[in-house]
Amino acid sequence: MDNSTKLQTKAELILLLMTFIWGSSFVISKILLINISSILYLIIRCLISIFILFIIFKKDIIQNFNLKNMLCGLFLGIPLAVGLILQNYGLQITTASKSAYLSSLMVIFAPIFQIIILKKRPSVGNFVGIVIVLIGIYFLTNPESSEINIGDLLNIIAAILFGLYTVLLDKFSREINTSILSLFQIMCTLLIGFLFLPFEKIKFDINANIVFGLLYMSIFATVLTIWIQTNYQKFTTPTKAVIIFSIEPVIATIFASYILNESFSTIETIGAICILFGIMISELWETIFNYFKSSNKIIVND
Repeated sequence: MDNSTKLQTKAELILLLMTFIWGSSFVISKILLINISSILYLIIRCLISIFILFIIFKKDIIQNFNLKNMLCGLFLGIPLAVGLILQNYGLQITTASKSAYLSSLMVIFAPIFQIIILKKRPSVGNFVGIVIVLIGIYFLTNPESSEINIGDLLNIIAAILFGLYTVLLDKFSREINTSILSLFQIMCTLLIGFLFLPFEKIKFDINANIVFGLLYMSIFATVLTIWIQTNYQKFTTPTKAVIIFSIEPVIATIFASYILNESFSTIETIGAICILFGIMISELWETIFNYFKSSNKIIVND
C-alpha cells in the first residue's frame, strides 16, 4: 500500500468516525429545538464555535488571512448555512431519524455536482454503492408508514445543498488553509442566521441540559466536524465521502430509539444493513476487483 492510499484510508476512517458525531447531533438538536427557536439556536451555536475555533487556531488564522481565503470561506458557507437552517426547521416538524435519513439523500446529488463542477466521474464501485445505499435509505424512510410532510421536503432541499457543499469543499480545501476556511464557513452561517432572525419568534428556555447540549453541538458537531471534513475530505472524492456519510441515519436512528423512543422497525433495520453494505462495496470495490484480476492472472499463468 503506497503513501497516498494509506492517507486516503486514514482520511476515510476519520470521516467515518466524524459521522458518529453527526448521527448523535440530530437527537440533541431535536431536544434543543424544543427549548430554543431554530435561528437563535443556530446563532448561539455559531458564536460559541467561532470563539473556540479562533482561540485554538488564532496564529494559523492570522497568518493565512487574506481577501481570497475569506471570500472562498464565506462562499462555501452559503450552502452549508441555508442547508442547516432548512434542516433545523424540518427537524421541528419531522422525527430525528427521518431527518437524518432524508439528509443522506445528498448521496444522490453529490455525484451530480461532482460531474458538473469538478468534471470527475464517480467510479463503478461508487455507483454500485450509491444504488445499494439508496435502497437502504428507501427502507429506512419506510414511506408506507407515513406521508411526506413539509419538514421532510425541507430536509430534502437541505440534502441537495449539502451535496453541493461537499463538492465545493473538495475544490476549496485543496487550495486554502483548513483553519481559516473552517472559520469563515461558520461566520457565513452566523451572518445568514442574523438575516433570518427578525422573521422568527424568539424562544429560549435555558437550563443545565440546554447548556450542555449547546456546548456539545458547538464544540463537537460544529468546530470538530467542520475542521475534520475540511482537512480530510480532500484526500478522497466527494462521492466516496457522501457514501461514508450515509451511515449517519443509522447512528441517528440508534440514538433516537434509545433517547427519544422513536421506533426502529424490521424494515428499517434492513435499510440500515443495506447502507452499511453499500459503504463497504464502495470502499472495497477496487480491492476486490484487483484481487480477482490478479487471481485470474495466476490461473492463466499456471
